[in-house]
Amino acid sequence: MSAKTTSASVHAHPSPYLLPDRPDDVAYEPPPMPPQKPKQVCSLVMKGGVTSGVVFPGTIRVLGTEYCFKRLGGTSAGAIAAAFAAAAEYRRREDEARPNAGFDRLWQISSDLSAAPKQLPSLRGAPQTNLEALFAPNHCTQHLYRVLSAAMHHDHKGWRVPLALLRSYPLPMLLTGAGVLGSALGLSKMLLGNREASSQALGGTLLLGAGLTTLARSALLGGKDTLEKNHFGLSRGYEQGQTGDAPRFTEWLHASLQSIAGKPSTEPLTFGDLAPQAYALDSLITSQSPEEQRRLLYGELKLAEDIAYLEATKNDIELRQITTCLTFGRPYVLPMDAQSSDTKNFYFRPKEWEAFFPPEIVDWLKAHSERQISFGDPPPPDGDWEYYRLPPAQHLPVAVTTRLSMSFPALFSAVPMYSGTHLGPDAKDADRKPIWTFRVGKNQAPARMMGVMRQVYFGDGGMTSNFPLSLFDDLVADHPMFALNLEYRNSTDAKAQPPRGDPPESFVRLTEPQAFKLPNLPDRHANSVWHPTPSRIGGIGGYAASLIESARNWVDNAMIPLPGNSERIVHIAIDAGQGGTNLTMTADQIKTLRHRGARAGEMLIWRFKHSPWNWEVQRAAGFLTLTADIERLLQAYARVYAPRGVLNVNLGLLPLQSPAGQAQAFFPGAVPWVNTRAMQFVALGQQPTTLRGYRRMRGKRGVLRYRPLT
Repeated sequence: MSAKTTSASVHAHPSPYLLPDRPDDVAYEPPPMPPQKPKQVCSLVMKGGVTSGVVFPGTIRVLGTEYCFKRLGGTSAGAIAAAFAAAAEYRRREDEARPNAGFDRLWQISSDLSAAPKQLPSLRGAPQTNLEALFAPNHCTQHLYRVLSAAMHHDHKGWRVPLALLRSYPLPMLLTGAGVLGSALGLSKMLLGNREASSQALGGTLLLGAGLTTLARSALLGGKDTLEKNHFGLSRGYEQGQTGDAPRFTEWLHASLQSIAGKPSTEPLTFGDLAPQAYALDSLITSQSPEEQRRLLYGELKLAEDIAYLEATKNDIELRQITTCLTFGRPYVLPMDAQSSDTKNFYFRPKEWEAFFPPEIVDWLKAHSERQISFGDPPPPDGDWEYYRLPPAQHLPVAVTTRLSMSFPALFSAVPMYSGTHLGPDAKDADRKPIWTFRVGKNQAPARMMGVMRQVYFGDGGMTSNFPLSLFDDLVADHPMFALNLEYRNSTDAKAQPPRGDPPESFVRLTEPQAFKLPNLPDRHANSVWHPTPSRIGGIGGYAASLIESARNWVDNAMIPLPGNSERIVHIAIDAGQGGTNLTMTADQIKTLRHRGARAGEMLIWRFKHSPWNWEVQRAAGFLTLTADIERLLQAYARVYAPRGVLNVNLGLLPLQSPAGQAQAFFPGAVPWVNTRAMQFVALGQQPTTLRGYRRMRGKRGVLRYRPLT
């Protein structure tokens, strides 16, 4: 059976495990895009994983045949894929002549990653794939990059590191080699009875020590200084003023987003492009009378108004990405307007960001910034001390937030920004530095104020939330939310590697639905319940890595198996030598991961549209879970606040049954008691929301969400 025949008939099969072709087949082609826009929408969250992100375009391409993407989110590599999916969905909405061109371009871009790249004449050494070229170091870090790349190479050949050291630090390595040779010859002669060779052995030992000392100074101390000057990374993702090279990451990211969205490079794709109606309505509120503004922002909110807002913004695309502020030690959701009071307190220096972003991005940011600050009186003419506030989300380029999220430690440089603090005239700076006088002048007369700018660094979002399931963790969902988890398998673990000839579910799998499972009900097969891939603690290195991974991922790992979460997550295996920081993956390895992603999309479509565990059953499960939690909350409230001896609560018990053949029993209307309770909740929801400040507080206060018990 041909690949095209298989792809076209995928949805006719009763089970995803009966698909004839494996996604690892390099001839795989995705199903054709439908001529009409799908009626059903979905949300999608993707896990971070550096080069593992080549998995996601396959899933996006396949899901796009059955769903429109309403909400998209991710971290690191998942943030890149979310941005690409948002750009493709934007083009499907805006381009009437070629609505599917964005998804076709996304698939082509992912295919190009496995091709041989345009060379990098400005650097020594040639990457083997376009994917590897994206992570090319800057000129100042190429020596250190060559050594680290050899050490992390997936084939672990022992000669790679010495060869890389020789190419990067020839003089120290030649001294070391001469010392080893001299010491070996001297010792050999001494063993043969030549006592006069002791001086030769001693000289070789001294030469060896000098070589190792010089090598350590050049590689370790020199590497430390180089990384610090390059903002703690081997690559900024962009090389300013370099022509003739294959594009590095940020340049490629910007060009790819623009080509997928069908926009010129001088008009970066922004969050305002993705969600124009939401930002238009926000602007509309500010045009109302003061009394109406107070009502909409702080007063009564009617259900009909909430429904009207959702209807008006139904074609908007919501994109969220995670980054980590290393200076403040906390994650941020980008864009920051809705949930952060720091939104208008982050600034960038154009002179600094010109080394991180293409000129089209920097020019756009400067043109749409609402405030410019210049230190000095008068400010320096070269603009070196000019600061611009980040534009509001409506004008913030998606490429900027994606780069902030994709800043894997040491591999990519952290992105510097500045936090502005206004001080009174008598304030003292905590760092004992001079308090600068600066001007504020953007479409207004310059004003002199007292204040300081403190540098802050933004790093990879995966350091605090690598699989952000909580991005769209709605207690009441009106459409399916899918999530893509990456499972890293160690080749030394016999249980982790599926044997040759295993069925495809060994590589891409869904867990058995848990929401209606009775306690202690045995699983039908071993893979029906998700368990994290165990870490190998074989030594101090494995122990240290496990400490870091546990601290970083424990929240995400604890949320994955929760009922309601586990059913919508597809787990994709990443084998040894694939994904992660394996920058030197072969073309076939890249294609293998991309096709596994495509299978993940096929399996999600099968479960939510064609299996007994469909979207309607999941909605019922979500309702019962929410109802049970609210009942317990109300019971606890009554127990605390009701007069003693008066409390009389009869909540009843929810029926627990197996969903096999009885899916209809779990709809709210099928159980009289559940239906009654549902109508009571609806009646409460139809009453106007009169909590003063509710809408303003909604993004800044803690929101009730599902979390695992610990």
